Amino acid sequence: MRIIAFVAFMLIAGVCDNAYGDDESRDLSSVEKATFAEADDEMSRGHCGVAWNSVWDLFVGGSSNASGWLAAAIVLKGLVPPGSTTDGISQGRHAFILTAYSVASGNSDDLKLFRLIHSAIGVHNTRFLNCIDNQPENAQSCLNEAIENGVVPKLDSYAEEIALLAQGRLSEARCDPEAAVLPPELWP
Repeated sequence: MRIIAFVAFMLIAGVCDNAYGDDESRDLSSVEKATFAEADDEMSRGHCGVAWNSVWDLFVGGSSNASGWLAAAIVLKGLVPPGSTTDGISQGRHAFILTAYSVASGNSDDLKLFRLIHSAIGVHNTRFLNCIDNQPENAQSCLNEAIENGVVPKLDSYAEEIALLAQGRLSEARCDPEAAVLPPELWP
């Protein structure tokens, strides 16, 4: 089990830097760079709700890089979306949805994170995964097909879900190290 955790750590550690906008190979806009840097600072100060809100706005605006950042924060830091619980099923579902949107960027690290989460949470929609594996250059088409087949919710539906959940008692995004997919002792 420790070996599997270590391999997962190594895969995600490489992805994490990219999801946070540290890799020169990632095509980030100046707005994304500034937002990710600010969100990193907010998370380090424990202001996870502020970090979520700023990056979420980019994601809802269509940034696949933002979905990768959010997924990496859920996986590594235990970022819990508004209104969500910290159980593995909820965290895994959010990470799966966000990484599904991030693969549309065409970045190989997003694809690694997607495959890892796809496997880890036991979602085995082989049609979607095969499409991504066989046609990485057409990842947006694969995502569109997955949305049409109900494997991944439409962006506006997912945004409505988060808005509805945010009206409940757990209204603000928060960080809970226990909710991270990787335990804190394995964080980069």
